[in-house]
Amino acid sequence: MGMKKATVAVFVSTIARNLLSFFAVAYFSRTLGTATLGMYFLFQSVLSMLAIPTDLGVRVGVEKRLSEGKDPGPILGSAIAVKIGLLAVMSIVILLLRGWLADYIGADVAVLLVIALLLNELGRLGDRTLRGEQRVSETAIFQPLRTAVWAGLGAILVWAGFGEWALLYSYTAGLLGIVFVALWRVDSPIGRPTIEHTRSLIGYSKFAAIGSVGGLIYNWADVLLLGFFLGQAAVGAYEVAWRVATASMVLSNAVRTSIFPQTNTWGADGDFERIESLIESAVVPSFYLEIPAFVGIIVVGDEILSTLFAVNYSMAAVVLAILMIEKLQKALVVILIAPMHAVGRVDLDAYITLLSVAANIVFNLLLIPRFGIVGAAIGTTLAAMVKTVVHVWFLSQIIQIRIPYRPLAWCAIAAILMGSIIIVVEQYVSPKSVTGLIAIVCVGGVVYNGITMVSSTIRQQTLNTLPFDVFSYFPIPSDK
Repeated sequence: MGMKKATVAVFVSTIARNLLSFFAVAYFSRTLGTATLGMYFLFQSVLSMLAIPTDLGVRVGVEKRLSEGKDPGPILGSAIAVKIGLLAVMSIVILLLRGWLADYIGADVAVLLVIALLLNELGRLGDRTLRGEQRVSETAIFQPLRTAVWAGLGAILVWAGFGEWALLYSYTAGLLGIVFVALWRVDSPIGRPTIEHTRSLIGYSKFAAIGSVGGLIYNWADVLLLGFFLGQAAVGAYEVAWRVATASMVLSNAVRTSIFPQTNTWGADGDFERIESLIESAVVPSFYLEIPAFVGIIVVGDEILSTLFAVNYSMAAVVLAILMIEKLQKALVVILIAPMHAVGRVDLDAYITLLSVAANIVFNLLLIPRFGIVGAAIGTTLAAMVKTVVHVWFLSQIIQIRIPYRPLAWCAIAAILMGSIIIVVEQYVSPKSVTGLIAIVCVGGVVYNGITMVSSTIRQQTLNTLPFDVFSYFPIPSDK
């Protein structure tokens, strides 16, 4: 399928998964409580960390080598052989740490963790295989499928009385669903493994592997450390706040998805001027939802957590506000990753990721014991600041980064006016009820969009972000 269709598929699936996940977390938080939800998040974070030594970049290598169209059978066979060995080692480690994992996560999950790790690796290998076969659009179903199975089956199991195990069983079932679909769709045969192909897989794209691994550690380091210092309830409250903040990244991620193919093309042609114009045009769309979301969280963040998610953990609203600052920085970084790759500096991106991971771990180790979940939010945000500053500095040494301050200022003014109107509306509509809160948020959205869409620059750039017209690409901004 063409790049446009693939981009649309990924975009739509991302929105569907984010929306479903948002409402599912709200339901489970209200039904099971933050402590039980925290146990699930710890299970997920431990699984993500265990997936790193179980992969060692093999999946990325499979995608690259299959895309070259040579020896698909031996490539896939060699990858599976490596995976079997790594899975065997990690399974032994998990079983040896069974008691410690039970105390840490809050339940004896070792056997289930081994099964989930196996399914996770098979599913992700299938995903990369399909990508290597140039069938990216067919992978768009994987994450929504996992989320749908987790949410739907989880709700059924909660109703059936499975308690804290409901989310763990349903999440594992979601991984199984991905494996079934991958086995059904993959065309590449499984051939005899060879030393040559194994070396080729492991040796490829070490910097890209560092980047992806670093991203995993960065996303889960705070959760893992919170689980160690504070326990499941703190993890549940913090991760709910994180998921709420992450929901505002939908448009920023759409921008990243849309610009990635074109930046690679222009980078290969040495056309850096067009990349510079593309970055300038992508800034406003990437920040378009982040700015009002930050203001909205300041005004009704506490009500969002308590009313929608039943989170009454002390200082959770403060955590949410701090994490929104992290998302504001991320809105800039996500549109600079593709240009960094396009100018041929994947290595710099990997080193920057490692630096941010180290900073995240250090800041969280220093701040969590003293400030709890607020310390985790501050540590993660400071690490994001380090990554943003370093990324911008390195990329600016290669190409010019132009920031359209006037449209951003207009968005900020619109967001402040939106926040002011929300405060007035709160005098007449209570945000303590779900319907009242939704009404207030809708009013805020109408006000913000109404003000910002007056600007032709903001209107044009934001609408061009949608991948349904992705090949028009972001036009150079006007002076309006």
